[in-house]
Amino acid sequence: MFSSEEWAALVGKLRQLTQAGKISWTAKGDSALSVDLGSAQYRLSSRDEDDQPPWVLTVTKRSTDWTEPDRYVDSLTGIYQEEVSSIPASLVPGLRDIAYRMSLGGPQLASDLLSEMLEVDPTEPPKYYGDTPF
Repeated sequence: MFSSEEWAALVGKLRQLTQAGKISWTAKGDSALSVDLGSAQYRLSSRDEDDQPPWVLTVTKRSTDWTEPDRYVDSLTGIYQEEVSSIPASLVPGLRDIAYRMSLGGPQLASDLLSEMLEVDPTEPPKYYGDTPF
């Protein structure tokens, strides 16, 4: 249903909102994430429900009447390659990675762990170039 340009805009905006912490993805089962935004639900899941790629972004229009079911709108199956906005499927794996990290509280967890380490030793960690500290 959506054109390539529309998919690119939707995936790009979802990624932007996710990275900025303006939307929160929720884990659903072992391999799916979802977020409700306006009248739509966006779901990122494994195509085969095995928690392995390829990831699928599904858009569902939520019903405003409890007697009517939600309506499937469209889905986009991700592909692994360099991210190119003219190929929206290439944007799905990156969105899934960011949504998964944010759903687990990745940024806060990293900050908490670093704070604990700084309590033990407040000096800055060494900077690395390749595999060698300099």
